[in-house]
Amino acid sequence: MGSEFGQLSEWSSERGLDWWILEQPTHQKIQALVSTLNRVYSENAALWQRDHEHGGFQWIDGGNADQNTVSFVRNDDAGNPIVVVVNFSGQPHGNFRLGFPRDGEWLEILNTDAEEYGGSGVGNLGRVMVADAGVQGQPFSTEITVPPLAAVFFKPAK
Repeated sequence: MGSEFGQLSEWSSERGLDWWILEQPTHQKIQALVSTLNRVYSENAALWQRDHEHGGFQWIDGGNADQNTVSFVRNDDAGNPIVVVVNFSGQPHGNFRLGFPRDGEWLEILNTDAEEYGGSGVGNLGRVMVADAGVQGQPFSTEITVPPLAAVFFKPAK
């Protein structure tokens, strides 16, 4: 009820949504992010297919209080993973060592800090190469950049 474009006032059944607010670029960017989130979710079964099964979710690091992050893997029925890292800190984390379930090229399929969504544009230039020794219970790892106050989603390039 307006959250998909950042409506400032609380929704009320007494009046309609403040669609006029979409004339402002900031609100257009919020709408673009929500649209992309919906597309990424619907196109990647790993994000929804095994919601009620233990094998559909695995923590990579669910307790990184020092850097204020969480990271996890989601899997679909075919074993296709999506790796997600969320940074609750206002500081970006460069050279952030992260475990991955597979080696090879991984695409950054969503970065909520992208400039097109009103963010600062900190990220991984759309891809990372995973080949190093494992960490955090995962067989492989690489260093990534984690943008501030954002989430990044990765999937294997195949």
